[in-house]
Amino acid sequence: NAFVGPLLLISAAWMFIGGLFSFLIPETKGLSLEELANEDHDY
Repeated sequence: NAFVGPLLLISAAWMFIGGLFSFLIPETKGLSLEELANEDHDY
């Protein structure tokens, strides 16, 4: 089918973008809401 190649490329691009975002978002595990609200965003 002619659409399989472009659909796979689009899917791969979205997966790559998602992987980048997962590394750019700061870790919040174990932090309270107060600690998150007072974070200085020095990343």
